[in-house]
Amino acid sequence: MLGDTVSAPEAERIGWINRAVPDDELDDVVSDWCTRLLARSPQGMRLTKISLDFDGDLTLPSVRHGFETLTHNYGTAEFHEGTTALLGRRAPKFRADPT
Repeated sequence: MLGDTVSAPEAERIGWINRAVPDDELDDVVSDWCTRLLARSPQGMRLTKISLDFDGDLTLPSVRHGFETLTHNYGTAEFHEGTTALLGRRAPKFRADPT
């Protein structure tokens, strides 16, 4: 929720990604994973994919809700201030200065 950047090693540590690799090793790692996946049972892979997709399909109402919320937010002064501050490389001022 804070919008902090997460490094690849940290994303790996907390389980957001399977593995973080240096750029120069990426092609070899991808090739290895493809070889391993192709050695698996095609039917087993198909069923696994169906199961994973089913879980994702259940989130569609949440995604639609999120789009509607964002659409509402785009027209607000708060969104304008946040965007202007980001582009101007300054901290946003969402509330009036109390002084």
